[in-house]
Amino acid sequence: KMKKDSVSLHKKFIADCYKRLEAASSALGGPTLTHAVTKATKMLTATAMPTVATSVQSPSRSTKLVIIERLLLLAERYVITIEDLYSFPRTILPHGASFNGHPVALHVTYESTKDTFTLETHSNETVGSIRWKIAEHLSCPVDNVQIFANDSVLTMNRDQKLLSQLGFSDEQSLT
Repeated sequence: KMKKDSVSLHKKFIADCYKRLEAASSALGGPTLTHAVTKATKMLTATAMPTVATSVQSPSRSTKLVIIERLLLLAERYVITIEDLYSFPRTILPHGASFNGHPVALHVTYESTKDTFTLETHSNETVGSIRWKIAEHLSCPVDNVQIFANDSVLTMNRDQKLLSQLGFSDEQSLT
């Protein structure tokens, strides 16, 4: 049933999360959902900063803020999971790519000649674009480029994944 009617299940899940967020935020007396999210963030900060803790009120209020935090974390995990399952070429960026990332330097070693070069990339860049840049640098067809990272091969079915989704870090080595 889930595979047959996945679109309506996705819509139902998101609508249910939104409804629960609205209910929790209205119970706080806040005017908007944005206000509730801000309050939830303030509550999380209160554990580390005593000055913020003085403005945190009753336990029931903090319970509502925890509910909001958990709903937001659940929605985030859901979006990440759904996007990880999608491995086809995209016309719209994945959700994570719409956020600020950071520069990533990749040290590429060409296996046959042991030549090394550095690619300046971005954490929101796809593996496919990295494969294309390597092929361009080596003047060879993209289909001939195999990428090994962290002792495993990155096959072409992972070309739509972002570097950040695969845990790439600055100064990462590829072969």
